Amino acid sequence: MSKFADLQPHPYADMFPYMVGADRTEFVSDIRQNGLQEQIILLDGKILDGRNRYRALKDIGEYGVRHFIDFEMHCKLANISPDPLQFVLSKNLHRRQLTESQRAMVAAALANMTSGRNAQSKSANLQTLPQTSVKEAAKQLNVSARSVADAKKVMAEAAPEVVEAVRTGDVKVSAAAHLASLSRDEQVDLIREAAPQAVAKVAKEQRDKKTADKKAKRAQKEQALAGKAVALPKEKFQVILTDDEWQFEPYCRETGMDRAADNHYPTSDMDALGRRDIARIAAKDCVLFMWATVPMLPQAIALMQSRGFAYKSNLVWVKEGRKGTGYWFRNCHELLLVGTRGDIPAPAMGEQADSVIKAPVGKHSEKPDAAYEVIERYYPNAKKIELNARRARPGWFVWGNEAPETAPKSEPETLPAKVPKMKKLAKAEALLGGDQPSIDAVFRPVPDGQPSVKDLLVAHTEIEHTDAKGKVQSLTVLKVNGPYDMNGATTFSIAAIASKKFDPTKNQKGDWFGGWVAVDGKILPADINSNERIRLNMAVAE
Repeated sequence: MSKFADLQPHPYADMFPYMVGADRTEFVSDIRQNGLQEQIILLDGKILDGRNRYRALKDIGEYGVRHFIDFEMHCKLANISPDPLQFVLSKNLHRRQLTESQRAMVAAALANMTSGRNAQSKSANLQTLPQTSVKEAAKQLNVSARSVADAKKVMAEAAPEVVEAVRTGDVKVSAAAHLASLSRDEQVDLIREAAPQAVAKVAKEQRDKKTADKKAKRAQKEQALAGKAVALPKEKFQVILTDDEWQFEPYCRETGMDRAADNHYPTSDMDALGRRDIARIAAKDCVLFMWATVPMLPQAIALMQSRGFAYKSNLVWVKEGRKGTGYWFRNCHELLLVGTRGDIPAPAMGEQADSVIKAPVGKHSEKPDAAYEVIERYYPNAKKIELNARRARPGWFVWGNEAPETAPKSEPETLPAKVPKMKKLAKAEALLGGDQPSIDAVFRPVPDGQPSVKDLLVAHTEIEHTDAKGKVQSLTVLKVNGPYDMNGATTFSIAAIASKKFDPTKNQKGDWFGGWVAVDGKILPADINSNERIRLNMAVAE
């Protein structure tokens, strides 16, 4: 009998709470009167099932070999699978009515736990199982991953009295997670009050404090961003990607604002978003890619139409590793809407990307690289801009309060007009411009600190060029090279093509025009005596 005198529970069994109070008293009385009806099951010398029965027998003072059976033998007699984890889960979940918080605590204990079979086990049927993830544990116990996360926080940070209160069903796991931020003494005092109302009140206070802290940080961020507010650019773009700062009203402001976008960055209502004149920066032929959340889908399509774009399709980003919120479903995806105006080409047949991309979630509102890569593959040569950008990306212009301070101003390598080798470039420049300045030419002074030709003439800007003989031609800029030193003057060379021949989807070559400077926002020949002129096409460039 001594071998059964001090048995310990198996870790799987210990995931579940013991019987307490009146339930335990009634249980012991039943065994005293009717005897043990179900044997205690042992695995590797520990109680896998029957902890409460074992305690009852010890209280009665009557236990022996007949009261115990080995797990492997039990499985053979019952003709069931020898899986200790599933056995314990099935027994306990069907045997008792556990609250969601209690199940969350079980799932938290289960997460990252192995099968419990030690390495010296002689059984060939019971093999060590892989670790259980939080997601898998939550699914097995039929609770949310967030509840399991709260339970893990409680187990790691809360006082033992708080942990036990959740395990016994006296305190909700969400409230206990908020209590964990208090000192241990404060936690214990609250639990000893045995007043659920007091616990709920303090948990609410902690939740409100957390929300207030987020709001304060958000206000500081908004104040800093206000100083960076910028107007939309004057250029025109063939590709526009926008991540609008949607303002979404939660079902309950008291509890829902904790995870609201307003606590992370300034948001705008539909009227404010509608007043943002995106049509002004869109080229005649343009495609708009617009991120939209599921609850704001109707508003997003309406906003797209108000901006002058016809809705065409959408791409779905499945967010790996995170479950969101929602009234009907827990949103695990975001939509990238596609709209067009004019005659912008769709991808060639057979070149279309899949409509679903799977990528992990990054920082708040950060979008996956895979989405950018699809757009870049569709339009490698088009002039692109991202609105509300939070990071720089080669080949993209960026705009927004959180856009990088130094946005990429140079065109992507895939844009038209390859850079000539230096010897060829020097030779070409020597032949450019019918009125090439001589060595004794008078060069135009350029004040310091002004935008250069490269700043003013971005790729695909339309210009009007007048040559030395007075011939006027409409051109589209392909590339600007420089700066170069021309007899002491700093100049730039411009590659351009006739606008009627320009195709943004092709890698085209143009004619070179050398010896240009920028003064007071105007593009002028470096030689004051030159009759050449370049004028920005205001209808397009502005």
